[in-house]
Amino acid sequence: MHNRYTAPALVGRMAVAAAVAVTCAVVPLRAQAQSNEDLKRAEALATEGKVYFRTKLYSKAADKFMEAFGISRRPALVYNAARAFEEAGKFGEAIAMFEHYRTLKETDAAGKSAAAGRIAALQAKQKVAAAKAAREAAAAKAAAAAKAREEAKRKAAAKAAAKARSGSHKTGSIKTRSGSTRSGGKRVFPLVKGVGAGVALLFSVAAYVNAQRIASEIAKEDVIDDKTKKQYLDNSSSAQTWRGVAVGAAVVGVGVGAWAVWDWLNSGKKPAQKGDTAARAMPWIPDRGEGLGVGFEVAF
Repeated sequence: MHNRYTAPALVGRMAVAAAVAVTCAVVPLRAQAQSNEDLKRAEALATEGKVYFRTKLYSKAADKFMEAFGISRRPALVYNAARAFEEAGKFGEAIAMFEHYRTLKETDAAGKSAAAGRIAALQAKQKVAAAKAAREAAAAKAAAAAKAREEAKRKAAAKAAAKARSGSHKTGSIKTRSGSTRSGGKRVFPLVKGVGAGVALLFSVAAYVNAQRIASEIAKEDVIDDKTKKQYLDNSSSAQTWRGVAVGAAVVGVGVGAWAVWDWLNSGKKPAQKGDTAARAMPWIPDRGEGLGVGFEVAF
């Protein structure tokens, strides 16, 4: 029987078979090396997560745990991430992470039961936190409303006080019984009154001097006939008139002078308030808005 395979052909086939065998042996070794490197990296990430968790950097810890889970697919890392969110007070993220942990096929029955307990506890905490937040919001709203009311009262009181001060110092006109107006203490200056008093007194002196001059002339005249008699009587009447004018001017000057002195003495005093005895000393001055005053009032 003739052999179909020659020596060179047999050697070539053996070389191909050896190459295939070497290739099949190298591929599992490379996969195993890659898997070991990934596991080491996942372990390093998980270790970083534990360090962050112990130092209460819970958000960073959760990120490291989930990054490690993406490499190694170990369910415990998801559980750890859920616990980190729980400690951070992020109850919604923690519940979502525990739910994810329960859906993993690698999670055993005990792990699923533990996750269910944590979810129930977190939901209760969520309700308590929501109620507390609602109470705090209501309290803050009430405090803000109370503060607004107090501020409004303060502003109203300040406005009323300012109005009272303005009214006490106001120098507005006061109507007299005749309907005319007399001004406050600053409307007629004491100096003007003093000048008026001086002018009146000077005019009184001048009138008296003129009366005396006429009287001296009368004393020198002789009454001879009717004409001189009439002139004598006219001069006597004129002297009497000037004496009356002198007396009247003197009275006016003294009165105005006394008024000026009174104003000067009272110019620095605080204006009298309604109901004050000093303000009612002159019954002809009416109270604001009450008509004419009647006599004195005693302030208690």
